[in-house]
Order: sequence, then C-alpha cells, then structure tokens
Amino acid sequence: MPELRHRTLRMVFTTPPGAGYGYASFWCDTCLEGIHVSRAPVPAGVTALSTAAPIEDRTRGIPNYRLVT
Repeated sequence: MPELRHRTLRMVFTTPPGAGYGYASFWCDTCLEGIHVSRAPVPAGVTALSTAAPIEDRTRGIPNYRLVT
C-alpha cells in the first residue's frame, strides 16, 4: 500500500453509543486495500458512525476493500 505514493488513505471509526472505543476501517482509495482494527480508541473530536445504526448507514462511504494481512 505505501509503495503506491498516493495520498488517498481513509479511516472511519464505528463505535457503540457513548463508548470511547470502537472499530477502525483504514484503507487506500487508490488500490482498495486496507485493515480493520477492533477495540481501537476513538480520538476525541472524531465523528464516528454508530454501531446502533442500520448496517446501510454505518457502512456508507466505506468501500468493499481487500483486507491486507
């Protein structure tokens, strides 16, 4: 992923309401490869999607990227 030298990295947090932790989806919009992290701390001031929202709402804007292991 970093060898592409594109500036198209994206990260979205999804969290239970009121929790300071959640899940992070992190991917490259150019190659559509990325990682998924569970129990990640959500930084203060970050707008996070809610795990209580319907699946269509909490995955909107997150592409079907290939997980890099």
